[in-house]
Amino acid sequence: MITPFSKKVLLDNIPTFYKSSFLVNPSVYETIFQKLQLQKVYKDCTDLKVLDIYAGPGQQSLIFNEKFRPKQQLLMDNRPKFTNFWETHLKGSHLQLSTQDPYSWESYLMLMDYQKIFVPETQDRSHIHNKFFVMANVTDKKYEGLIMQWYNCIGQKNWVHRYGRVQMLVWMPTATAVKLLAPPKSSARSKASLVAETFTESKLIAITDDTAASKMDKLILQQHDPIMIKHADTVPNKRPQIPMSLLLITPRNVTFNKDNWDYITKQLMIQRKTPFEDAAEALGPGGREYFTQVLQDKNFMSRNAASFSAEEFILLTDIFTNWPFKPDIFMSLFDVDNDD
Repeated sequence: MITPFSKKVLLDNIPTFYKSSFLVNPSVYETIFQKLQLQKVYKDCTDLKVLDIYAGPGQQSLIFNEKFRPKQQLLMDNRPKFTNFWETHLKGSHLQLSTQDPYSWESYLMLMDYQKIFVPETQDRSHIHNKFFVMANVTDKKYEGLIMQWYNCIGQKNWVHRYGRVQMLVWMPTATAVKLLAPPKSSARSKASLVAETFTESKLIAITDDTAASKMDKLILQQHDPIMIKHADTVPNKRPQIPMSLLLITPRNVTFNKDNWDYITKQLMIQRKTPFEDAAEALGPGGREYFTQVLQDKNFMSRNAASFSAEEFILLTDIFTNWPFKPDIFMSLFDVDNDD
C-alpha cells in the first residue's frame, strides 16, 4: 500500500506543475468523496473502470484507488515531470500508467480500440453508466476550449460517451465553471451554459475560497452548497494562485433533434437580448407568425433568449421540428458561414 504524498514530497520532487493546481489534503478528499456518494451508482466499485485524465502527481488517483478499489484505474498524462514522478513513486500501486497525450483523440482510440488496454463496456442510455467513470484535472486556463469540447461530446454521444452516459469528475478553472453553471437571466449566461444545462446535470462539488468564487452565481452556491477549499491545501505554492472548481458532470438522456437544437440556439443566442417575437424571424420566414400561433403566450414572446431555460429551448426545438415550412437548416447554416 502506498500512502498519500505529503505536500512537501510533491513540492520537493516536482519542479513544475504546468500552470495547473491540485488538491493534496487527504481529509478534504475524504469530505469530497462523502459528498459525491459514488456508491449509489457504482455500488462496491468491484466492476468499475476509471479513466484518470491529466492525473498530474496522482494524489487524487491514489486516494480514490485506496478508498474504492476499482477494477481498473488508468492514469493518463504526457507531461514529463509528472510521469517521472510516477515512475519513482507509484510503482507497486494498483494504478496503471499511460503517457499517451490526453488532448489527442487518437490516444483514446489507441488505448480502447487498438491496444485494448482500457476497454469499457457499452451500456444503455436509460441509466448512468455504472461501470465506467472519468476523472480529470484541466485547471490550466488553456484547457477551457477542451472542456467545452468534452461537453459537446456528451451531446454528440462520442469520445468516452459512445459507451453510454459516463459521469465525469472534473477540476477546472473557476472562471470556466462560472460560464458553464450560469443560470437563465444571469449576465454570464451563454451558449456554453446552455449546452451544460441541456445535456448534463453539472453540480459544483468544491471550489477554492478566493475572490473568483464570488463571481459564481449566488443561487448556484446556495443550491449546490460546495465544499470550500483553502489554497493552503493545494499545490503549487506559487502566486497568483489558481482559482479552481470541481464539477460532477452527469449526462442527461436527451431525445430531441440535436441538429434543429443547434440551429435554434445558434440563431437566438446571437440575438440573446432581442425579444423572441422579433428574433423568431431569424429562424425562418414567417417564424414570428408561426411561433406566436403555436405558443399563444404573449409573455413568452416578449422575453429574450438569455432568459430561456434549457427546457424552454427544447420546447422551441420541438415546435420548430414540427413546422411544415421550416427552412433547410443545413443550407441556412451554409449561407451564414459563407456570407462575406
